[in-house]
Amino acid sequence: MTAPSGKTKPDAKTASVRAERRIREQRQSKMKKLMFLGGAVLIALVVVVGLIVMTQDDDNGSSDKPAVVAATAIDASIPRDGRVLGDSAAPVTLVEWADYQCPFCASFNTNIMPQLIEEFVKTGKVTVEFRDLPFLDSASGYGESDMAAEAAACAADQGKFWEMHDTIFVNHDGENEGAYSKERLTEMASLIGLDMDQFNSCFKDRTHKDEVAAMQAEAVGAGISSTPTIIINGTKIQYTGKYADLKADIEAALAS
Repeated sequence: MTAPSGKTKPDAKTASVRAERRIREQRQSKMKKLMFLGGAVLIALVVVVGLIVMTQDDDNGSSDKPAVVAATAIDASIPRDGRVLGDSAAPVTLVEWADYQCPFCASFNTNIMPQLIEEFVKTGKVTVEFRDLPFLDSASGYGESDMAAEAAACAADQGKFWEMHDTIFVNHDGENEGAYSKERLTEMASLIGLDMDQFNSCFKDRTHKDEVAAMQAEAVGAGISSTPTIIINGTKIQYTGKYADLKADIEAALAS
């Protein structure tokens, strides 16, 4: 028998199948909405984390750099006068022209200088003088080489040039990559026990800008164009990076 409308009335099984289909479709729709919302939340979290990391990079200038450390202290019994280390009456004077960012300079000061100090400076045979030749800065003209040189000069105002000098070199980590950011140099100053109000004022005002620039001009005028350049008793030597060769040059100067 047919329904009055002319359409066949669905049986119970067909109605059940349709009901289950609607339920599945509703569930799938809800799942899609949840996945969409979850994806949006995940994207938002990624953006927020990225912004935090970028902000930290901007604040620190070198978030990927190792922690700043202080250098081992030089024997306090060794005389020092600003940039000069050793007995002023020593028969041999060694002058090093260097850029704090120069990797060969860092190697000289962390590997060779301790031997030089122990064998010749501590015994009163050699005095060492450090001179700035900051030429590895970026095109801006005021970068990490200048900042490091000026920071060391500010430390010299408080009688701690060599402590800052050694600490800067022991934290060497690439050229123009943030190892000597203002924040890290300030942390180095704090680690060696400087009066931070005095240091911050000196460093911020670039008190020693002209002094550092004058040393660089002096080096250029003398034909010095690479670092480290080592001069012993007024004569530029061929620095090979080997302590044995440097020792031979010093002993030759002592014998002359």
